[in-house]
Amino acid sequence: MQKSFVYRIVEFSQRHTFSIVFLTVIISIYLGYFTLQIKIDPDVWDILPEQAEPIRLIEEYGENLTPDYLVVAVESEELFSLDKLKALEEAVNRIEMLPQVNGSINPFNLLTFEKKGKRIRLVPMSPGRKAPATVEELESFKKKLLADPLARNLVISKDSTALCSIIHTDYLDADTELISSVEDVLLDLKPYFQTYLAGSTPIVQTTKRYLVKDLPRLLVMAILVILSVFFIGFRSKRSVLLPLVVVALGTIWTTGAMSLLGFRITIVSIMVPPLVLTLGSSYSIHILNQYYREAKIGANNRKWIAASVSHINKTILLAALTTIIGFGSLLSASLRQIREFGIATSLGIIFCTVLSLFFFPAVLSKLRTPTTHEKDRYLKGNIARLMDRISRVVTKWRFFILAVLIAIVVTFVLSLKYIRYQTDYMSYFKKKEKVVHDNLFVVKNFGGFITINITLTAPEGEDKYFLDPQVLRKISHFEDKLIEDSNIAYISSFISYLKLMNLTMTGNFDIPETRPPILLLSRYLKSISSSPMGKPIVGTLLNGDFSRLTIGMRVYDGEKKTLIYEDKLRSLLNRVGKEIQMKLDPETSPVIWGNSLVSLYISDTITKDQTTSVIVSILLIFLVTAISFRSVKFGLFSLIPMLTGIMLNFILMTLLDIPFDVVTVMFASVAIGIGIDDSIHLIIQYRKQAQIFHGDNQRILAHTLIIAGRPILLTSVSLVAGLLVLAISSFMPIVYFGILVSLSLFTTTIGALIILPAMISLWPHIKARSPKVE
Repeated sequence: MQKSFVYRIVEFSQRHTFSIVFLTVIISIYLGYFTLQIKIDPDVWDILPEQAEPIRLIEEYGENLTPDYLVVAVESEELFSLDKLKALEEAVNRIEMLPQVNGSINPFNLLTFEKKGKRIRLVPMSPGRKAPATVEELESFKKKLLADPLARNLVISKDSTALCSIIHTDYLDADTELISSVEDVLLDLKPYFQTYLAGSTPIVQTTKRYLVKDLPRLLVMAILVILSVFFIGFRSKRSVLLPLVVVALGTIWTTGAMSLLGFRITIVSIMVPPLVLTLGSSYSIHILNQYYREAKIGANNRKWIAASVSHINKTILLAALTTIIGFGSLLSASLRQIREFGIATSLGIIFCTVLSLFFFPAVLSKLRTPTTHEKDRYLKGNIARLMDRISRVVTKWRFFILAVLIAIVVTFVLSLKYIRYQTDYMSYFKKKEKVVHDNLFVVKNFGGFITINITLTAPEGEDKYFLDPQVLRKISHFEDKLIEDSNIAYISSFISYLKLMNLTMTGNFDIPETRPPILLLSRYLKSISSSPMGKPIVGTLLNGDFSRLTIGMRVYDGEKKTLIYEDKLRSLLNRVGKEIQMKLDPETSPVIWGNSLVSLYISDTITKDQTTSVIVSILLIFLVTAISFRSVKFGLFSLIPMLTGIMLNFILMTLLDIPFDVVTVMFASVAIGIGIDDSIHLIIQYRKQAQIFHGDNQRILAHTLIIAGRPILLTSVSLVAGLLVLAISSFMPIVYFGILVSLSLFTTTIGALIILPAMISLWPHIKARSPKVE
């Protein structure tokens, strides 16, 4: 009899066991070293491609913006007391002295205008940028702060119960030392205020802390799940320890390869190690099932091991290939982190497959042959009896099962329009987290720090174009219309400073009638923007020759007093766009940019990537299965359970209002790659049994389910339980991902054991009733 390729591989491994084990150890040590070198990237915005249009615009127009910041907010029913403000000033000064800090905007140093006789000058809100020292100074400070329209929603809340200091920092790479130092400072404010620490820096630092905490937790839980499943399924030491060694080595190889490729641990790739641990175990289950089924009790010759593995090789290789296709389809994604996730997990599947075909049989061949009791427990256990009952139910209720499948398809189509996409970084964390609570407080009381910028450029780059009172007055009318929008919390621009200066001079909050005040303010702002502390305040409002002007807006959900999400943000941008068309000179070439457009870009990209990766993976998997089975019919049949599971998940997401985000968007491609495995195993076994029991559909289905049902159930339980481990993650997208893929695999298993056999049993009836072509 001609030996298959897999038979030769296993036979080679059995003959050279020591060499295989030695080579495995050497590779594991080498890649294990690089596993220890892998770095963590907690930056939630680092998923964007560098060539993304929103990033290009920020780099072109926002070169003076400070990307990292802290927001220190304090709340009290009575803010304006000498001791409280003195404590706040000392706290801000201590924070500004930290080496990572570049200055701050706070209630004491916020610039405002002061009139002395006929002269007007730009001064800090409090003399010397210090807290008031006397009752008279306190009353003057309070009066100026409450009367200044540019202070409202910037350093003081609209209801005057909270003060805010915006701390500008260097790029910190999640520097925990700064956060700890600031938290120590804020402890001294506890007797005076309720304190809040928000901004991009705490979010990045919290992300890093949870990445470091989550990875070992997820790995340990995944290992415990694998041990439990194998022990319950096989009740022998070899069946528990060997598969664990295989997937552990596969995980070490994968993480080491990630490090060599320059990949980092992110909120997306943190799922790779537990996924490889879980998914890699399925190949060991298939081998063990066939190993016990074909065990030659008492045989000294171990060639039967090679034969048993070769009998299941088509299932293993097809399952591995389709899983790789599912993850590999993510290479079509525009977001780098998703592509890296697809590459890393695909490598993990390849490593586990190689170890299962070489290392696993090599070690098995050196162990004793299974006993008669162990083999009988496998062949005549409860699972075998359950599968026999299922085959009878499937045959009897096949038309009802078809009706249920049709109902699922109809419900899925109806639910599609309710699917929503979300890129809000705050949704990555559980609501009880302090970073969420503090950031939402800042949003509610100050309007948050999500920005939209509008940059205008002078026609033909004309110098001093934006110092013309007539031009500025037209832009002022545009800003007046914008500030009426309830979702715009704050506007910062050369116009707003100019109107504040005119208010101080004449009592009118409007553009000055003459040019001299405009020239005066332009000199002030040019001087301020050249200082490190001034750049974050006015650095982007005007360029050096006054040929470019930028209007900065902070936006939020004005109705709910919370972060603004995609739908309302798009609606706001549409309104702003219409106002631009109506009120601004088109020759100024208005450009909208800012970090809010980054969120929308991610959302649009997620939508496109999901559609592309799902279509690519389904088409490739259909081609692979149809070619492998040499049958379009069975290629289509193999898709039924997997598509059923995915459709049910979409329905569930609609019912539970679970959004697609940068992590959950991958679930469909992943579920396609993994969920097809059960169908492949069942169809391969069905075709084998059909050759034995010609025309006896009931016996074919019964024997198919009895033989294939056990490994399908065990692999599915292993995968579902392993993926549910992700539900203990600190990041909500990963929690949802684990639940969604687990549910999809659970329903796919039901589909493979019930819906697929029902559809196969219905095929002769459908074929018989179809009209014949003469």
